[in-house]
Amino acid sequence: FAIPDKYHETTRAIRKRVKGIEEVILSAHVHNDSGNAVATTMRGIEAGIRQVEGAVLQLGERAGNVDWMTVVTDLKILREHYGVDVSHIDSSLFNDLARLVSSITGYPIPLTHPITGKAAFSESSGIHVKGVINNYQTYFVVPPEFVGRKTDIVLGQTSGTNTVAYFLRKSGYGEVGKDYTLKQLTEMTSSIKRYSTKIKDSLTDTESRLFADQYVRGKSAQKRVALIDFRSRNLKEGKASIEIILNVDGEKRTEAGEGKGPVDAYMNAIKKASGIYCELNRWEEKATYYGKGAPGFEVLDRMKFSPEEYQLLKDNETTSKGQEAVAESLVEILYEGEVYQGRGSARDITSATYKAITMAFDAIFRLRDF
Repeated sequence: FAIPDKYHETTRAIRKRVKGIEEVILSAHVHNDSGNAVATTMRGIEAGIRQVEGAVLQLGERAGNVDWMTVVTDLKILREHYGVDVSHIDSSLFNDLARLVSSITGYPIPLTHPITGKAAFSESSGIHVKGVINNYQTYFVVPPEFVGRKTDIVLGQTSGTNTVAYFLRKSGYGEVGKDYTLKQLTEMTSSIKRYSTKIKDSLTDTESRLFADQYVRGKSAQKRVALIDFRSRNLKEGKASIEIILNVDGEKRTEAGEGKGPVDAYMNAIKKASGIYCELNRWEEKATYYGKGAPGFEVLDRMKFSPEEYQLLKDNETTSKGQEAVAESLVEILYEGEVYQGRGSARDITSATYKAITMAFDAIFRLRDF
């Protein structure tokens, strides 16, 4: 809980008073109980500390240790101020390192993590996108490639026609007024806003391309691959078996698959049923609680509202309906060097993942014109 400036003063005082300390490497081991771990560590470095004991994704006791990747990135970006050479650290591996640690520990990467969070290098609102297109430094201080990332212009609730037009231009769909009309652009933008509100997330690149195919190229929005039913069972030694019924272009196909777990088994079954042999690149799973009975909503009973505010809460569906648990899954399928995303939701996480995988296969069919 030391104030960063106090930490700086104490470090300088120790260096000044202790004889022979110039032969010692001083180390910072700062926890984040006060939320100031990075700031405190950086002030320590200014005072002469040259070793940082931190952690990837701020993992550690209580509120965690200082996020090591953020410290290193700050030293690189602000090298003229700190005067510390960290060129021996390959920060372009940070994103992959965070994903590795996350998969091993089961600790999700925070959405807004400064270096590896999904939102850290993403923009969707019109004025922000316009600024980033002209100069990434309008909103991004850290060059994305420094940490193994890229700038993502994503489509979502706050996207306007300019943002959608930029996506279409970047993705090879042409220019408004030349390759498609303003009416098509406006309708696509409105549809994206509604869909993003429904899924409570920004669109994946695959979802954005499917909307573009529909509104710009006039393709059907009808699914070509859909899961009708499945039956699964566990085998010995952690293996699983599944039989699926798949609808492919109106034709029912039944196939079975086995694997190291239910997801692996489903992948093997759907490959055979669809005729598409690809790789499950990665997937994310989470369970979300909605409704008035969900965790956290009890605080509303302890808060004071005006009559107008209370009526708004009462009329809001999210706070008036009962608790609802939803499992959500997001997957990436790698097919012939291209990534296709799919999302799914269900009462249980396994079914949600099956739906997400099926959506990705459907996208391959529709976007590749099989």
